[in-house]
Amino acid sequence: MSEATFVRRTYLLGIINGALFSAFSALTDPGTVTAALIQAAVASPIAVGLAVGANGVGWNWPSLLVANRIESRTYKMPYYRVAAVGRWTTVALMTALIVPLARYSRSLLAAMIILGFFIYSSWGGMGILAFNDVVARHVPPTRRGAFWAWRNILGGVLGFLAGMFVRFILTPSRSGFAFPVNFTVIYAVAFLFNVAGLGAFCMIRETPGAAARRIPLSLQMALGPRLLRRDANYRRLLALRVCSQFARGALPLFVPFAISQLHVPDSAVGTYVSISVVFSLSATFLWGRMSDLRGNRRVLLRGSAALVLAPAIALALGCVPDTSVAFLGMKSLRQALFPLVFAASGFAAQGVGIGDTNYLFEIAPPRRRISYFGFLNVATIPLFAIPALAGALAGVSYYLVFAISTAAALLGVAVAASLEEPRERLEPAPGGRK
Repeated sequence: MSEATFVRRTYLLGIINGALFSAFSALTDPGTVTAALIQAAVASPIAVGLAVGANGVGWNWPSLLVANRIESRTYKMPYYRVAAVGRWTTVALMTALIVPLARYSRSLLAAMIILGFFIYSSWGGMGILAFNDVVARHVPPTRRGAFWAWRNILGGVLGFLAGMFVRFILTPSRSGFAFPVNFTVIYAVAFLFNVAGLGAFCMIRETPGAAARRIPLSLQMALGPRLLRRDANYRRLLALRVCSQFARGALPLFVPFAISQLHVPDSAVGTYVSISVVFSLSATFLWGRMSDLRGNRRVLLRGSAALVLAPAIALALGCVPDTSVAFLGMKSLRQALFPLVFAASGFAAQGVGIGDTNYLFEIAPPRRRISYFGFLNVATIPLFAIPALAGALAGVSYYLVFAISTAAALLGVAVAASLEEPRERLEPAPGGRK
């Protein structure tokens, strides 16, 4: 296989992986579809926040234990493949348990969903370390923006269709499915996308990468703070992640707020998913081109500014009169305006995501790339308590949560402005076989 063919095959498999995984994520998103599942089961914003937090912690904590092990290997894909099997098994079990647990105990169902997302994302947290290293080694820096953009664009199309599917399934008069069978159908379809998406990336043929000397866990933990002291941009990126997590604290509460306070039907969740995906899709080329041509500091700055919009719009709804209207099935002015929140969150999501990952690719030394990713993941684990805390604060006032998220997003803009653009000192990454 020629080098050009090898690079093209890796590039295409990575894009297919991202597109199919996006469909899975749209069908099971803890902040929308799964939030509606938990709301139907126990009607608890705290439980919704716990699901989002458990999912976030799971993606990050494995870095503490396996980063130094993966970093010391020249081949990283075996770890990704083992993690993929763990993720498939977890989703299959979650899907199979929804109906029996809903009939036995709805509280137990909510607990299973929270635990299931933690286990699933824990497997993912191991796999993502290998995934990031393989992408960094086989996708050239000036093509990474387009790489992420194509993943998100194709994933956005599938995500939009997934949102329509969710709306259909959660409308009993059309689908014939009532709770909990409706969510079982959604999760079963999501499982198929998960198998296909992870399977696509498992087909990648990895080239040998740089292997760092394996160090004891105690020294690995000490390495992270040392990296922070030495690298000002690394410190600032951590600070930006802190601000972004607080800014996102309101996101999983948008659906419970709409259902409990604005009295929208469950089927509206499908519409919200589709709106978010459409605006994410429309912004993807913007963020990807900006990353490739202008650098990732600019993407982070613009993405952080966009992150202000969703909680700010939700907060402003408190000043909107609750006037009765008849518009596309909406019954009040607040119901009619609320989809703007999901449009704004979809637009912002890809900017922050593309910019953060690519910026870290560029500032991390190749031999310590996994340590750079790993320590940042571990350092942000406490932040995943934010959704649960936001759920508790929502018991006092949803608008208080929206105000805190807006303030954190504004602070994030200031932090992003302090970052440096590392591209002029970037060393080209290998693009194929050695």
